[in-house]
Amino acid sequence: MRNIYKPIQDKEVVVVVDGKSVTFTNEKGQAVKFSASGEDFSIKYNTGALGEEYCIVDGACAYTEPNPKDFVNGNTYTAYYIAYFTERKCHRANGTCDHYDEMYVELKTDDGYYSDILLHSTNITVFVDGEEQPRPKRRIFAGYYKRYDGMPFYVVDVVRDFETRREIVICRHDDGKANGYFTLTMEAFCSKVDYNGKQIKKYFRDTKREKAGELTCEMLENDGYRTPIRKEKKEDKIRYRGTATTYTDYAKDLCTHYAIDLRTYELCQKTKKLVGVRNKDDYIALKEDLLFINSCLKTTLKEFCDYFKERFYEGKSLRKYAEEHGINRGSADYIQKKLIAALAENLEARDAADGECRLSKNFGDEE
Repeated sequence: MRNIYKPIQDKEVVVVVDGKSVTFTNEKGQAVKFSASGEDFSIKYNTGALGEEYCIVDGACAYTEPNPKDFVNGNTYTAYYIAYFTERKCHRANGTCDHYDEMYVELKTDDGYYSDILLHSTNITVFVDGEEQPRPKRRIFAGYYKRYDGMPFYVVDVVRDFETRREIVICRHDDGKANGYFTLTMEAFCSKVDYNGKQIKKYFRDTKREKAGELTCEMLENDGYRTPIRKEKKEDKIRYRGTATTYTDYAKDLCTHYAIDLRTYELCQKTKKLVGVRNKDDYIALKEDLLFINSCLKTTLKEFCDYFKERFYEGKSLRKYAEEHGINRGSADYIQKKLIAALAENLEARDAADGECRLSKNFGDEE
């Protein structure tokens, strides 16, 4: 499947909504079309909270108000964000579940206003320059599944037929009996059936079942099949502040973790709890650093404000920043080095003015 996002992501496009389809055409004439099939579809506009930008209000972290604008068919926008999903699960009020396709796009105008489009349908077909794109391949995992009529079974593995190279799904009846294995072709496994007047998956995952226990795993091993691979649970990493031994390292640490620190501060403010910080002193240091760096970006580091926002708040890579501004990566890296050096000088001047040193000399000692 071709990269359907490349011709339109972060590019100026003409957006046309025609009936049950949405078409994006860029400056080069490349067109990406999302077309809903059948009559079961819906198109909605301005469904999200758009236009949010970070700012400082009276020295405190805050967000501007959303800045939505009604969508105008046929206008030129920048495709700020676009996502396409197939067979998303929808829970209805009556307790039933349906699966649908979804296309969502956020559009930005030249004057800073935003709009969005949300397309829902039981099936959305994608065309790139008039060529229909294959649907994303369904991923099949080892675990418990059900047939549409309620028959439970266990998916062991997916293998290829030696002669035809077609994928085969190896399954096992969930009755504990020996020789309870059977196979399904990938086409049959991914097929749909008409059930109560609706097209539903013939076989679907039973997420309410517990993971395969030791007895099931032992049975699979005795029969020569591999057992499910368990991912080790990763421990949450603690963000240690004040670990830098030089002001240059201090400045790098503030820039690198700016977005994470900002979200942590907002979460603490929202929940009125110390979330993501070790203690109250850590929270005070977090708030102090955020306010200081934002104050610098408005005064002594004003020339780096746009660069800082794109690199460390929006998370753009050096390569992407350089491409968007028409410079090479070396020049973008040089701007960053100047920013770090200037911020380090500001941090050192702050400590001199306050009469205290915020650098660490004994990081690693237990509290």
